[in-house]
Amino acid sequence: MKFYAPYAGEDSQRVWRLVQSGLARRGRFTTGRRIHALLCLEDSEKSVVVDYDLPGGAADDPVLVIQESSQFPGLVFVQTLDGFQAMREPVALALGEGWRVVDFDEVPPDALPLPAPPRGPQP
Repeated sequence: MKFYAPYAGEDSQRVWRLVQSGLARRGRFTTGRRIHALLCLEDSEKSVVVDYDLPGGAADDPVLVIQESSQFPGLVFVQTLDGFQAMREPVALALGEGWRVVDFDEVPPDALPLPAPPRGPQP
């Protein structure tokens, strides 16, 4: 499965592995799943999609990586571009009922019901 973050370009795979290894060093082990989106079926404005701003987060701070915990079902770690650059911890989100996880190879990006369009620079 491929992972591509427009803000990372050709370094997308490297960025994904860097976030994963940083989490592992802190005892937060993740799976090898490449997640493209966390869709909230009840409220699309809560949806989290790679390359879009994190709902409730800072404007113009797109999601760079979403990683799934290997220790706790339903727990994911969301790393934003600013968080990655500042070497901050990813945001931990617990997904309950009403969420759908979309892998990168599952659905073409243009088929996703996306939240508001990104506000950051476009590739």
